Amino acid sequence: VVFRLRSFRHKGWLILGATMGYALAAAVLALVPVFAVALVATACLGLFDAIATTLRHAVVQLDTPDRLRGRVTAAYQMVSRGGPSLGQAQMGALAGGLGAPVALTVGAAVTFGYAAWLAVSGHTVKDYER
Repeated sequence: VVFRLRSFRHKGWLILGATMGYALAAAVLALVPVFAVALVATACLGLFDAIATTLRHAVVQLDTPDRLRGRVTAAYQMVSRGGPSLGQAQMGALAGGLGAPVALTVGAAVTFGYAAWLAVSGHTVKDYER
């Protein structure tokens, strides 16, 4: 799917759209009581995560000068892999207190809200073209 999207010029919008799609799929997974729908939501989580992650990584690789690529890639990996770990204790506490569906819904809402805010006000991401 990502390979087919390579000709789409506005990659920033693709990243934001995939992030919002991921958040919506997470909310559906948290709230749906039907197993078959949960499976579809889980597949959508994987699809949107693959699209957003691949495009973000490609942006880092393509727009970083050769002499800085190793350092920038290391910093990107620390943020993209380590950053989500910072909220795991809080989400675990929320899930322990209010239940996993509430915690997943809150996480989805925060993710969707931030991506939507960037789509409205953040010119750096939404205006990215390559």
